[in-house]
Amino acid sequence: MKYVQYWLLFCCAALANPIIVYDDVREVQMTHEDVVLDVSVHTTAVSGDYTFAQLAATTPKDEFVRILVPVYVQKDADLKLADMKRIYTPRLIVSGTSYDATDVSYGGDRWKSWWRGAEFHLAAFEFVVPRRVLAQQFHLRIEYQQPHMLARGERYTCYCPFRPHIKNPAYRDVPDGEFTLRVVPSSGVKIKRVSTNQKVQSEGSAGIVIHCLHREHIIVKVENA
Repeated sequence: MKYVQYWLLFCCAALANPIIVYDDVREVQMTHEDVVLDVSVHTTAVSGDYTFAQLAATTPKDEFVRILVPVYVQKDADLKLADMKRIYTPRLIVSGTSYDATDVSYGGDRWKSWWRGAEFHLAAFEFVVPRRVLAQQFHLRIEYQQPHMLARGERYTCYCPFRPHIKNPAYRDVPDGEFTLRVVPSSGVKIKRVSTNQKVQSEGSAGIVIHCLHREHIIVKVENA
């Protein structure tokens, strides 16, 4: 699991986006992101649609690709995979096929939530997908349940986009409008954005729409209506 821990360390601020791990270190660029946070009283149902472009045309050295899905988990959630799957219900869908998580890795104290005092840390569910199902441009759908982050006696839901601007000549410029987060309150809940965000598109009692920028945390306070 050393490669998983390495990628968790490298992407520990992702907290949301799926991370593609190739054993032959193939470059991948995320070109589209449309994520919905469906906020209820105690948890947030996270669903995201992502598009990735494979940048290198190297001969594959591995038959499978590992996809990591970082998730905030409860601080004492060092449970077996079966228990974690039951609680957080992670699911990956590629080309209409659903995949179950095959492993889970936990961050230590140094990977705890960036928000001091929050009673959560980071875990990553691992999915193994045949390389042959991933085209030059491929789409993923991610779904999971995320408990609210507790800080100073208040409840919060959050999302941290991860769009590294690596200096790769194969990378193309993608408008910020391709990366969108929608926060939707369920019945009995009201939400309030408490983070500073540059590209808020709309905000009101019906929900929040934001264009995601690299590592710009989006934090929303959750209260009973």
